[in-house]
Amino acid sequence: MFVDETSEQLDDLVEVLLVLETSPGSPSHLNESFRLIHSIKGAAAMMGLDSIALLTHHLENHFEHLRSGLRSLDRPMMNLILECVDFLRDAVGKLRDGKPLVSAPELIEQLSQSSSKDNGSMQPLSRYLILPCLRSKPPQPMKLPTLEALKKNLTRILQARLSVLSRSESSCTSTEALNCLSSKRS
Repeated sequence: MFVDETSEQLDDLVEVLLVLETSPGSPSHLNESFRLIHSIKGAAAMMGLDSIALLTHHLENHFEHLRSGLRSLDRPMMNLILECVDFLRDAVGKLRDGKPLVSAPELIEQLSQSSSKDNGSMQPLSRYLILPCLRSKPPQPMKLPTLEALKKNLTRILQARLSVLSRSESSCTSTEALNCLSSKRS
């Protein structure tokens, strides 16, 4: 599901970027780009895909600067964004093929350097904090939860929801709560 949704979001992002090439200050397109990158970042973080989440976090920061007017979208920045999109598409392809993901320290460094130009004398923090961490860890294959772990988590969530429902419905006991919920939705 992550792979399919992210592929669609990246396709949508490219379409928006094509519009931004001719109208780089378009608030609606800058907002849409930010929203798409934010969605990819959130889903990647939730799935534990750190290399995707980290890169999209940096992209999201750039689009926040673009939206707020702290930076203008120029050709070098657009080229860097498109390189990041290429990396993300490659990462999604690796996930689809069951291959391990790799990090993007060079792209993150370029994004950080670009940010430091926006902020005057600020040095890119990635040089001191992020890149050494990425370099010290070899790429790890994605570990998916077992079916048993997913069932256990789902059972816990359903029990908690049934407990809340049974407390809010005086006519339902906790064992009847699911039936009460089903009958109310019909």
